Amino acid sequence: MTNRIFYRELVELDHGIDNSGKMDKGSLIESSFKNDLCPICLAKIERYRYTDPDDDGYRPSGNWLIFDTLLHICNKCSWWHSTQEGLQNGTGQKVFSPYVYYPVIDKLDISTDTIALEDLKSNLLLRWDDRKLISAGKAESLVQSILKEHLSCDVYTATANANSPDGGIDLHVCSKNGSIISAVQVKRRIKRDSEPVSEVRDFVGAMVIKGFQKGYFVTTAERFTSVAQRIPNQLKEINSRLELELIDGQKLFELLKNDAKPEKLIVPPSVKLDSVWVAPDGHTLTTSQLIYGE
Repeated sequence: MTNRIFYRELVELDHGIDNSGKMDKGSLIESSFKNDLCPICLAKIERYRYTDPDDDGYRPSGNWLIFDTLLHICNKCSWWHSTQEGLQNGTGQKVFSPYVYYPVIDKLDISTDTIALEDLKSNLLLRWDDRKLISAGKAESLVQSILKEHLSCDVYTATANANSPDGGIDLHVCSKNGSIISAVQVKRRIKRDSEPVSEVRDFVGAMVIKGFQKGYFVTTAERFTSVAQRIPNQLKEINSRLELELIDGQKLFELLKNDAKPEKLIVPPSVKLDSVWVAPDGHTLTTSQLIYGE
């Protein structure tokens, strides 16, 4: 099994922290924190402070209390919990909100055919190397979903399942009226870092036999060999009617990032993807950079 952590929904823990900033005894996560270590993977947790872009720095002369949102996040698995720290006028004393937010934790085996496609996409956004661990069927479904978004066309499987003989073609790209306009070959690579020219030539041959003039060869390998990369231009140079596009692992990841970002991020209230945070060393970064590493 290849288990990965997923975060399902936001939990609000009322009175999870006392006025001094210490987690209340008996809270769901208090016992898990030892020396700022993540309760999931035991990696170090860093603290980031939210900066309000609308804060003009003005403070009234009377009594006031302003809270800053703090995000305690694991840079390894992205699990987090959030608190609020306030500064009281006059005394300069720090005051802590009694509310704590954190995501519900779930574990799923990403190597099975039963994992939900959206869960798989979310995991691959954080751990792209995990593409080597997914099943052949899920790799095909992943490419099908990504191409559907990228090409704005319907994309259908060409066979009953990923293990059936496909004649060199895995997917059909269809126009809006339902006619098939191009073919797709999907190669899931576990150990191979480059896609050889022989596979690309075989796909071109399959396109000719099946009567396709346009095709997409998609591999999860990091890159195509230099010889394979030349084939699309070679087809143009000989005035071939065949049109071929090569999509390697890096390009596939870029397409995934455009397709799979969730509209609703599991983060504390009022936090957005473009919210700006101050790191312990003083540099700033957005929520998207914290979660996705962008």
